[in-house]
Amino acid sequence: MSGAHTDGADAAASAGEGHDTRGLRPGQPRKATGHRQHGVSIRDVARLAGVSPGTASRVLSGSSYPVSDHARASVEEAARTLNYVTNSAARALVTGRSEIVG
Repeated sequence: MSGAHTDGADAAASAGEGHDTRGLRPGQPRKATGHRQHGVSIRDVARLAGVSPGTASRVLSGSSYPVSDHARASVEEAARTLNYVTNSAARALVTGRSEIVG
């Protein structure tokens, strides 16, 4: 290094973190900086709904695991507000099924 000053955000970006967190308030979704092109994550939905990512996942996947009506409504509203779309590539990795004919 040639004496150039870098702040923590620059160091995190060069370390491969992949997210720009400068200027964000606590709890505010991070801005994607390149590798994530899809936008809203299940964690963003959970944060807005005030529930854990596991609860948000159960609601959005249609799991039979019991979730309170209040939590379910909060997650569904947060998903609509954020225009959440399921990441089909991640779903295919977890389930082993791609839903693609061929």
